[in-house]
Amino acid sequence: MTKQLYDLLPQEMIDDLLDSFRKAFGVTCTYHPELTEVTQGVRRTALCPKQRGTPQCAEGCAERLEKTLLALPDNPYAMHTCPNGMTDILIPVLVTGRIMGVFSIGQLFLDEPSKAQIANLRKEFALEEDAFQEKVREIPVIPRDRAEALAETFSSSVSIIARLGRENRLRREAEEKLREAGHDLEQRIEARTRELSASEARLKEAQRIAHVGSFERDLTTGAGWWSDELYRLLGYAPGSIEPNIKALEARIPEDFMPRYREMLDEALSMAQDAYDFELPAVLPNGDQRYLYGQLRVERGENGSPLSYRGALRDITERRRMENELRETNWLQSLILDNSIVGIALIRNRHFEWVNSRMADITGYSVRELSGAPTRTLFESDQAYRELGRQAYRTIAHGDRFDAVYRFRHKDGRKLWCRFVGHAINPEEPRRDDSIWLFEDITEQRRSERESLRQRAMLHTVINALPDLVFFKDTEGTYIGCNKAFAARLGKKPDDVIGRKAESLFDEEDAAEQGRRDTVVLESFQNTVHEEPGTDEDGKRVTYETLRVPVTEYGGTVLGIAGVSRDVTQRKRAEEILRQSEERFRATFNHAGVGICMLNRHEEFIRVNPRLCDFLGYSEVELLGRALPKIASTEDAKSVKALLKSVREGEESLGKEMRFTRKDGSLVWANMTVSRLEDEESGSPAAIAVIEDINHSKELELRLRKMATTDMLTGAHNRLKFMERASEEMERFRRYGTPVVYMMLDIDHFKKVNDTYGHQAGDEVLKALTRVCQNAIRANDTFGRYGGEEFAFCLAETTRERATEVAERIREKLAATPVETPDETIEFTVSIGVTQVREGDSLESALDRADERLYKAKRDGRNRVCSDSDTKD
Repeated sequence: MTKQLYDLLPQEMIDDLLDSFRKAFGVTCTYHPELTEVTQGVRRTALCPKQRGTPQCAEGCAERLEKTLLALPDNPYAMHTCPNGMTDILIPVLVTGRIMGVFSIGQLFLDEPSKAQIANLRKEFALEEDAFQEKVREIPVIPRDRAEALAETFSSSVSIIARLGRENRLRREAEEKLREAGHDLEQRIEARTRELSASEARLKEAQRIAHVGSFERDLTTGAGWWSDELYRLLGYAPGSIEPNIKALEARIPEDFMPRYREMLDEALSMAQDAYDFELPAVLPNGDQRYLYGQLRVERGENGSPLSYRGALRDITERRRMENELRETNWLQSLILDNSIVGIALIRNRHFEWVNSRMADITGYSVRELSGAPTRTLFESDQAYRELGRQAYRTIAHGDRFDAVYRFRHKDGRKLWCRFVGHAINPEEPRRDDSIWLFEDITEQRRSERESLRQRAMLHTVINALPDLVFFKDTEGTYIGCNKAFAARLGKKPDDVIGRKAESLFDEEDAAEQGRRDTVVLESFQNTVHEEPGTDEDGKRVTYETLRVPVTEYGGTVLGIAGVSRDVTQRKRAEEILRQSEERFRATFNHAGVGICMLNRHEEFIRVNPRLCDFLGYSEVELLGRALPKIASTEDAKSVKALLKSVREGEESLGKEMRFTRKDGSLVWANMTVSRLEDEESGSPAAIAVIEDINHSKELELRLRKMATTDMLTGAHNRLKFMERASEEMERFRRYGTPVVYMMLDIDHFKKVNDTYGHQAGDEVLKALTRVCQNAIRANDTFGRYGGEEFAFCLAETTRERATEVAERIREKLAATPVETPDETIEFTVSIGVTQVREGDSLESALDRADERLYKAKRDGRNRVCSDSDTKD
């Protein structure tokens, strides 16, 4: 508080006011000129523990009272109640927004004190009970609503009296200043008169020094007058021209003339007598000046202007400084608005001004924050109060407050900021004016937390590794290791750090490690070495150690990081694998069957000599070629399907198929394919065993043909015919597909044999077979049924269509004589045709066709007889 109420009102008036309230309400009232006096100056009753010097109560009372005082500037009064129920009412004296003092009323009870409160007050009080109760009754009890009314009445009275006191003081000060001004004015007039009387030259010199020129003009006559300095300001020699309006206008830039005339008309037409203006002037040498003018107009009784007089002052330098200041302010505003930190001016815990960066950080606009309470950025009232208590206590002592705190963004998310607060006026740091700098460190904090998390994860992973991990500086001193490395030495990690290899290993091992460390540090290259060692049980093992140079930004080497892995088992496995590979290579190259390995594209990546011999290709010609490409056209799809099934999960599959040799011939093979992982790509691949079964397959095909073919004619034998005929009968029964059976017999075939011999008869049978096979479709069946009798099975054919086929065959055979060395043999045939009916069996249908055949023979031979020719 810069002023006290005593400066506005006599102390006697304040004391009278306090006495009137004491008498009216029976409550103690006290005036405190300063806030600092409230804590110590509040009247206490004899029962107050703080008055008795109880330390704990005194500390708590002071803290509560301090919080109550913080609320005074925004409230007409505040109540401070202790846990024992005793209340002080604090009423600020506010004049033009400033606290001029504080009135305290109390102590009093707002309600009858409870037994617990009375018991607490009774502690350590050396009085008889009656005397103690008398002391309690001396403390007035005023109900809360009446106490609030008392406080409001007191506050209103104090405010009215304070305003009246301020107005009286202002009036007294104004009267005093007016008297002083009048006296000063008289002295100045006298002095000025003496100066004017002494010398007009002094006035001219003063105008010249001040760059002020005066002028007068009579509007009725047009006559004018200029001072010497006005001539000089306009670029004329004093007295060189007639001082008129045209000479003035000659110096005004043409583009400013409309504005000049507008100002002149406005000055002459205005009701007031004085008019201020600015105008530019261009001198004969081209320099431009800015002039500030003041014009006073003399008017007649009717208000019309009669004359005017005034002065012009050179403000060119001031305009230049204003422009520079404007530019400086613009640059300052630009810097503040583009600052990387938020800046806020805070007054009474409200944002008085914020820059653009502050708005960006918080998500609010500059307009939304300007005038808003700082509570806007806090997550809770508790956080708002607690931080305010810490921050303003620090600032009030003139210190800087610097902290990291979590605020709330406009969209509700958490916002971590480092913020620094200063008092605006270091001379008066207790005033609630402060400047705050906010730096958004949300991402930085998140990054730091993530970095700590990753470091913890890395530390955990390194310690969980079974490999031995160590770190050394450039001097060979261990600066870190994992648990496995320390356990190998029978120590803990902390026992290894700070030591060198010489104190942990034998002399030979330590020297070898030092040499390998030197190679890494000098070459800046990673190195891998196998090193002998012992495990925790003392057994000899082999370690594979990777050493890596550790560098910082810029390439400076900081030390070495190393990882040692026990590769004893791997070395043993590699030896076993090498031996296995040699055995596999010997088996692969000398196997009696073809063996190949395929990649995921079904291409040969390895073939053995037996496969090359079987297919007729060299190894070079097969490598890179796709296996399906050398399969026969009929089996290529089967090969691809087989390989696909193996890739998709089948362990091993086999199938017989044909391959095309390099010379174009087809060979049969039994191919077995097994799944194999591609070592390079990790994709499924395969290994195939291709066994030559060409000879056995050809033998099998010959035997199969012999079992189903008539050896003389080449037609199907009776067994094969009956198999096909049975299949068509089953289709008829299942789907109703029409099927026709035909029986054919050579007329008088015995006569042919007896006349021309059995060899000639065989030629007739062969010729008949050729004609019949050419006359039917691929899905029809023709076979030798027995002796000179043949049978047909015509699928998906009606009786009418079959009869037409039979007639063509009969006619063709009758026109196809058989040529022998001795003579030509002509022959005919008879044919019986029947269509399968519902309820037929294969035997019954064939018997009916046989019946039609014999009817054709009975009717004269060389004819066709069908179902339509008989009634049955």
